[in-house]
Amino acid sequence: MEPMANREIQATWDYHNGTKHPHGNLMDPRHSFDPSSQPLLYKIYSDLEPIPLRLEASPSVVPALSAISMEVIPSASDGTLDLTTLSSILY
Repeated sequence: MEPMANREIQATWDYHNGTKHPHGNLMDPRHSFDPSSQPLLYKIYSDLEPIPLRLEASPSVVPALSAISMEVIPSASDGTLDLTTLSSILY
């Protein structure tokens, strides 16, 4: 498939028209928000055993914005995280 130019928007309209809410019901002024019908914000895996994550290192003293803007030197690892590293990132 060849890339589309920015001005070729028919595919965008096809996608928009094919995925919008049918009959525009959400635009009806009688439509109201019902918080009880909202889906959960996260997935629950009730059939899986939880994996405890422990924080074994002290929190970083580097401010968050500085940490995410630092240049990262790639490591020689295969890219997988151990539970200690994952716990630190999530903390």
